[in-house]
Amino acid sequence: MKTRVYLGLIASLVIALLVGGCQQSEDNPVNTVVRGYVYTDSTFTEPVESVFVIVRVDDASLVPDYTSYTDSTGKYDVAFYLGHTYECSFSYKYYAKVNLIFTYEGKTYMTPDYYLELGEEYDLPPVHLGLFASP
Repeated sequence: MKTRVYLGLIASLVIALLVGGCQQSEDNPVNTVVRGYVYTDSTFTEPVESVFVIVRVDDASLVPDYTSYTDSTGKYDVAFYLGHTYECSFSYKYYAKVNLIFTYEGKTYMTPDYYLELGEEYDLPPVHLGLFASP
């Protein structure tokens, strides 16, 4: 008897979610932004131009890597698609694990993981060439 009651409740919840449940929001091709600067070192903060920047989203996701270069002020600004959202009767926030890889004159630096929320803009800490290492 208890099993039937539980199955009935579960079926009711599933039907409620399907009927009133989640609707995919409109896809926006650019819904997350990361930006920051690359400098020569942590003391003098001379900007470094033409550093290749890769934004790598969690390998388990279907989101591709995104790339950019720093400009003459050492700034990079990468706008990318992190996924789509759903409008639901319940609250759910989507976070993705992202790291950045910087390459300059044959040397690279990879940031620790950042957990980004869909639809947000992030100003990341500056990176300096002293962190870069040869592969």
